Amino acid sequence: MEESKNIPCIFEDYVNNQRIVTSFLSLDHRHDYEVGEPLVFETIIFGNDEDLDQYKRRWSSYDKAFKGHRTIVKAVRRKYENKEKN
Repeated sequence: MEESKNIPCIFEDYVNNQRIVTSFLSLDHRHDYEVGEPLVFETIIFGNDEDLDQYKRRWSSYDKAFKGHRTIVKAVRRKYENKEKN
């Protein structure tokens, strides 16, 4: 798991050894074919779960990044709660 040390982390959570980080990227990370607001925040999961490792989403505002981060954390928690029940 290699990460840039220069990107400021604004939210960070750990769920079952999965690190969920949301950072401010400072530059627009939209692809050339994407239309819309600049994507300057990114949430990414680092961990040993093949389904989740390196999963990422990008956001156009702090509020969207905050809500998106919380949604991803809840989804990862649910995944592991369901695994424990089975």
